[in-house]
Amino acid sequence: MPGAPTVLFFHAHPDDESLFTAGVSNLLAQSRVSSILITCTDGRWGFDQSGRAGNADGHDDAETARVRAVELARAANWCAISDHRRWEFFDSGMTGWPQAEHPNAFINQSVDELADRLATMCDENEVRAVVTYDEGGFYGHPDHIMANRVALAAASRSTAVQRVWYPVVAQSRFADFVPRARARGVQLPAWITDGSAGTPDDLITCRPHTAAFADRKRAAIAAHASQIDNADLLTMGEELFDLLFAAETYQLGWASSPDDAGHPTDLLGGLS
Repeated sequence: MPGAPTVLFFHAHPDDESLFTAGVSNLLAQSRVSSILITCTDGRWGFDQSGRAGNADGHDDAETARVRAVELARAANWCAISDHRRWEFFDSGMTGWPQAEHPNAFINQSVDELADRLATMCDENEVRAVVTYDEGGFYGHPDHIMANRVALAAASRSTAVQRVWYPVVAQSRFADFVPRARARGVQLPAWITDGSAGTPDDLITCRPHTAAFADRKRAAIAAHASQIDNADLLTMGEELFDLLFAAETYQLGWASSPDDAGHPTDLLGGLS
């Protein structure tokens, strides 16, 4: 509906929209709230069709980017995203990878130029809330950190944006999840097991009612089948999956009004 407030999901890679925000994007769609997904990179340094990581010899970056675009389109449907825009910069790879030196890598773009571009888009589409990663990029990925910098700069330049939200996981939830997963032999990445991605519980300010969409979130993650490091997330059982993913939680990262403390269950709650 023209003039209706919109939520923007500003993600770095294909699959981030599924892992981090598929629950709330489905909730917004059910509530008939408009949303937009921007995927900043083509994910070319993910696992290729031979299972090779992006820094492995012989990795096929062009084919990986093509496959991931197809997977992303499928996943966006499971995320209930109808307005999806791709910026198609190159994935910058992990910290220290030589791929980060490419001029088309996302981290090598001008924050100011991208922020102006994003702010204009937000104003044209009545974007009231932007959802992206926290200052640490959730688990430190350079592209996630870049997305945070661009989103915050854009929000401060926009006349429409009133909040920036970070999808986060409470430290207490990791503390509950990790021993249960280990007991069942689930292989977990270091950012989960060492607790570095956990956020203090008292910083979580919004808990949308996303549990009903856990199955759609699982399907969205499964759509990114080429990314084999997510395989255990899909086979660890419904109880563990729901413990980690069903209840999405958000931290208010920025607000246009110093008196805005966010809303306990609604990313747009209290905004005009």
